[in-house]
Parts: sequence; C-alpha cells; structure tokens
Amino acid sequence: MSNDAAHNPAEAKDLRGDTVDPVAKHGLSRGYFSISTQFDNVGDALINRDMIRLVSTIAPVVVDISRCPPRFLDTLGIYGWKNTKLVRSRLNLLLLMIWDRIQRRDPYYFLNPGGYFGEIGRLAALASWANSTLLLALVAMGVRLCHVGVSYERIGPRHSDALRRRSALLHRHLARDGLSATYGASIGMNIDGTIPDLAFGAARRETGTLERCWLGISFRLDHDRIETTEHVSRIVRDLDEALPPSIGFKFVSQVSRDQAGLQTLSRLVRRRKSVLYDVSDSIEGCEIAYSDCSHVVGNRLHALLLGALSGATPLAVIDLRASAKIFGLFEELEATEYVFDLREDSGQLIAERIKNGEGPRIDFHREYQRLLLAFSEMFSAETLERKP
Repeated sequence: MSNDAAHNPAEAKDLRGDTVDPVAKHGLSRGYFSISTQFDNVGDALINRDMIRLVSTIAPVVVDISRCPPRFLDTLGIYGWKNTKLVRSRLNLLLLMIWDRIQRRDPYYFLNPGGYFGEIGRLAALASWANSTLLLALVAMGVRLCHVGVSYERIGPRHSDALRRRSALLHRHLARDGLSATYGASIGMNIDGTIPDLAFGAARRETGTLERCWLGISFRLDHDRIETTEHVSRIVRDLDEALPPSIGFKFVSQVSRDQAGLQTLSRLVRRRKSVLYDVSDSIEGCEIAYSDCSHVVGNRLHALLLGALSGATPLAVIDLRASAKIFGLFEELEATEYVFDLREDSGQLIAERIKNGEGPRIDFHREYQRLLLAFSEMFSAETLERKP
C-alpha cells in the first residue's frame, strides 16, 4: 500500500482489503474540528488524524488548523484529503456551523481527544465557565457536541466541576476504556459508553515482514520523580543483562521532551547495540522505527499502540498508581497479564516474556470495525433522536 493510500480515505483499504467508501453517507450532516493539543507529541497527532479520517468516511468535515504550528501540520498530513476542508480561523468554523443550521443541516463539533488528569488552577477554572457558556450557545443553536477517545483519572475538585458541566452538554461522550468510563461516572459526568482508542484507526496499514531483531523502548521520565527514573533505569539494566546480545535496543522518543531521558537510559546499555530515534514529528517515522522490533516496552500509551500497529508486541511497564489509562486499555484488550508494575516487577520477568515471544494478540480488525461502527452510530437517525 502506498503512503498516500494509507492517509487518504478515498484510497485506503481496511484490514479485509475492502475499499473504504469516501462518499458521505449523511448528506445533511458535517463534522467540525478545531485542533488544540500537545503539538510535540506524535501520539496526539495520530489520534487527531484518525478521528478526522474516520468521520470523513461518513460526512464532510471542516478542520480549523489556526492553532497548529507548521511542523505539527506536516505530522498530521491531512492536506489534500477528499471530503475535508481546512480553515485557519475559529470564527470561520463558527460561521460555517451557523450556515449549516440556516440550511437545516446538522453540524457535529468534535472536542479534542486525549487524557484528562489532575487539578486545574483557579484561572483555568474561571476560563472553563467561559468555555461552557460558548459550548452551551452552540448547543442552543443546534450544534451536536461530541467528545470521544478520552480517558479520566485522578481528577481534582475544580477540574471535576468543569468536566461535569461540559459533559452535560454533550450529544455523545465515549471514553476509550471501561476504567475511565466508570471513574468519570463516579465524579458525576454523563458518559455514554466506550470506544476503542482512536489510534486503531490506523489499523488498515500493512506491517511488513522485516526481520525483528530489536527491542523498542519508549518511556516518559518527565512525570515528577527521580524515583520513576530509578525504576525505569533498573528495568533497562535488567533487560540488558537478561536478553541475548543479538537483540538491539532501540530507544524511541515519540514526544520531544522524552529525548533527554531516553538518551540517559541508552547510556546504561553495556551488552548490545543501542540507538536513539527522535520521531516526535513523524507518524510514519514511528512506524518505520518499530517495523523491525519484536516487542516494545514502555509507559507511553501511543508508543505501545504504534508499536503494535507496526507489528511489534506491546508490553506495558507502568506505575500502576499513575497510569490507569494504559491499564484500562489493556483491560479492554483482555491482556492485563502483559502489564508490569514499574515498582515491583523485574526486568528479568519482562525479558522472559520477550524471549518466549509472549504478548497480547490484538484483533486489529475488530477494533477498527468497532471504531467505524461507533462513528456511524453517532450520525445515525436513531442517535439523532436519542438526545435533544
């Protein structure tokens, strides 16, 4: 499959080889996006790209890119997509939604996906009231707000208030794992259900047949604690000691701020070849980096998923107290035995799983089809009747 075909809904094929129909199935609807995210994080580019792509197979889409730096737009790679209009102004986006309502069409505005955690400051809490007022005005106008592919954990009181207000306005609210859905409901949010991680929208790509003689390693060390760095360093040293020297270590930085920490980890390797890849501005670069890896270990959710989508077997090594979204994803995949506790488990245990070729067997076709079904249902007549 060509690179263009993999990124163009008009030419891409699903896992069965069936051509995805790019013709809008809902001529009276249109999807809207205004991208604002971590622009140095290739995982965020991936989930935004594939959310836009999935919606564009169902209805025409309009994407506001006014806040996106040029480098991120290159990573996103949505220029020239069929059924997709790009604008560089949030005002233009709003005017197009108003025009849709005048024309008796149904605009669907998709909020940014991703993870929510922690507390917000007082100024941010005040700003959330302004944001809720704007969203309320859109709903009153007839815009259908959707928030999908989100996770929630360890939310503070002010943040909870803001999220509860917003969730009450949503036409469709889908968490990316059951733990997030349960937690969100426990703090008073309206959540309609779950949806596979949006990264599975890239599951149409073929993974190739390169010899897999590398171990992919991708950790974030910017959390907080020297303690986290010490635990990750122990894991890397254990893996270096336990695995055959023929397996090289490939340290993959998918977020630019991870690079310094991964460089430090790479210096711990003594018994084998090790290399450092910075692919924080290239989805395709990530896929290439993992294409000859047998496994990928780490605590970056989309490093694990991009590794899996590129044919590597993902093994999560996380702080179980602080990475509920990763545990939740593996729980959805019925693969929690491949989640290792960064604090308690040894690198030798992980090395045994690698040497035995163990890891989750992910049904990419199922996850991709679940994504398509979820977005189709959002635009269906039944869903239109479900919420006022």
